[in-house]
Parts: sequence; C-alpha cells; structure tokens
Amino acid sequence: MRRRKPRFKGSRLLESKIKASGKKIKERILIDFTRSMSTMLNARLPILTCISIISKETKDNDFRAVIDDIKKELQKGLSLSECLSRHPLIFNSFYINLVHVGEAAGILEIVFSRLESHLDRMYQLKTKIKTALIYPGLILGVALSALIFLLLAIVPTFAEMYKDFDAELPGITNFFINTSNFLGKYFWLILISMFFFFWGMHYLLRTKTGSYFAQTLILRIPIIGDIIIKSSLASFSRSMGTLLENGVPMVDGLKILNHASKIIKLDRLISDMITSLNKGKPLSTALTKDQIWPPMVLEMLAVGEQTAQMDRMFLHIAETCEKDLNAKVQTLVSIIEPLLIILLGLVIGLLLIAMYLPMFDLTSVIGI
Repeated sequence: MRRRKPRFKGSRLLESKIKASGKKIKERILIDFTRSMSTMLNARLPILTCISIISKETKDNDFRAVIDDIKKELQKGLSLSECLSRHPLIFNSFYINLVHVGEAAGILEIVFSRLESHLDRMYQLKTKIKTALIYPGLILGVALSALIFLLLAIVPTFAEMYKDFDAELPGITNFFINTSNFLGKYFWLILISMFFFFWGMHYLLRTKTGSYFAQTLILRIPIIGDIIIKSSLASFSRSMGTLLENGVPMVDGLKILNHASKIIKLDRLISDMITSLNKGKPLSTALTKDQIWPPMVLEMLAVGEQTAQMDRMFLHIAETCEKDLNAKVQTLVSIIEPLLIILLGLVIGLLLIAMYLPMFDLTSVIGI
C-alpha cells in the first residue's frame, strides 16, 4: 500500500527554501495541525475548510506557506495525501500512508485522531528523556566551567607566588601548575582542535560504516545502550501498531518503517522481518536471530500472531517499553547526578588542596 510520491516543481522550491533556511518545522506544530484536523473532521467540516482555518490560525510563516500550498492543490482536485506528499520534510511516509488509508476507507477523522495520539505520545517520550538528562548536563557544564576558570585565573596567581620562593613544590602542585600553563598557552589551539575533532566525528557518523561502528559501541554501554534500544523499540512498536490498527498490511507497514529508524541494527532487523514474511515464515522467526528484542517481547509477538491481534500486541509492547524506559531513565539520572557532583567535587577540591599544600610547610618553601 506504499504509494509513490508525486513530484511537483513548486513544492520542491518551497521545500528547498525551508531546508536552506536551516529551520525545521517543530514537532509541536505538526501535532497541533493533526489535532486541529482531527477536531474539525470529527465536526464534519470539509477538508478544504479545515485547511483554510488552520492557515489563518498558524503563526509559523514557513508552515503557513506549506498549508497554503496544500490548500491550492486541494482546490485543483488533488487528494489530501497527494498534497501532503509534496512536503516530505514535514510529512513522512508514515503520516502520508495513514492519511491515504483514511481516505480510501472513509475514516479520515479516525485516522487523524490516531495520528495525533501517536505523535503526541512519541513527542512526550522524547521530551521526557531530554528533560531528565538536562540537569546532569547543566551540572557537568557548570563544574567544567568552574574548573577551567580555576586553571586559567586562580592557579597562575599561585604559580607566580611560588615562583618567587624558588623552592621545590609537591608533585601534585606542579601537575596543576603545568596543566594551567599548557591550557593558557594553547587554549585557542585546543578549542580549534576540538572543533575540527567534533566536525570530523560528525562527518564520520554521517557515513554508514562510521555510524554503525559508533552505534555498536554506544549500545554496549550499560543502561545508556539499553535506553536507546528501548526507545527505538517503543517508537517502532507504536508506529507499527498504529499502521496495523488502521488496516495497513504487515509487510507494507514494515516497508513504510524500514530505514526510518536512526538505529542501523533495527533497520537491518526490519529488513529481515520483511524477508521472513515474504517467505511465509512467522515474524518471530526473524526476531529470534537478534538479541535486540527482549524474550518477553518475543513471547508477546508470538501470541499476537496466534490470535491475529498484532496491532494490539504492538501497541501493548510500546506501552511496556515506555514504562520500562521511564524507569531506566530515572535510574540513570539518579546515578549520574551524584557521580558527577562527587567526581567534579573531588577534582576541584584536589586542585585547591594542591595550591594550598605548599603553604602548610612554609619553612621548606621559603628555604629557611
């Protein structure tokens, strides 16, 4: 049921303009659009009227231009899904195919309601993870800034003072003084090197080999790797459940979601699932080959195949993964916060002790 997207010169120019501006349409705007469509369609308003109202209410200029383009093409007689397919940067294949299903089955208001629920759940999940990790990030940023300030502004003052004494200093004091001198002398060179390093890593991660290698390493990190996998499985399961719930065949649904995930390992697994289904094998056959799926999830999918309720089972798996994910995120935050505070407190405390240590033995420092 995957449809070929028509190409339009005007829409490509509009998409290019949005892409060139470097500005992405916020997820919240797309959710609000979907919610508005759901509300108005359930009120039995015509599609063109719904689009006209949304165009007047939209405050984002880029999105208003997209809505106006959709309105113009609707007036020419195109279907809503065809109009949406003109803007792939905003409406992905998942969104477009569900709208097409709604049009074909005459349940567009139901589809938009489910789409709104799906998008909102996914948005809340990502927001919850980001919010949970902001505080540890702030602690790390403030502590590192304080450490750099001490090394660049405070330590040199002590270094000049001890230099006048012309005495041998403790090893730890020399270490921090040498670190301060090195940082002060090559500060801009270090910043430029870090910029090119991260730029190179960003370029490398955009390649298939580099991305797969980095993901393999990250997924092996305790807790963090599990959080990434659980998040990907929750997203995939909810998307798959939503597609099946709206009447999209299993294989077509997998093809829609194939290559949609940022996790290469999951994309390869979806390809294996498609191959198994095309060969007439159960879905669980492909899943048992990889350890990315927890045993409980495999059992749930096996039951779903036997009872022909895969849509409900995928949605139930998504809820289970999301609950487990919330618990793991809270665990990670509860571990990271005290560890960061203790570790950086020790480093800064050690630095201060190292600077004041020679003063505890002024006689040997002065050389009397």
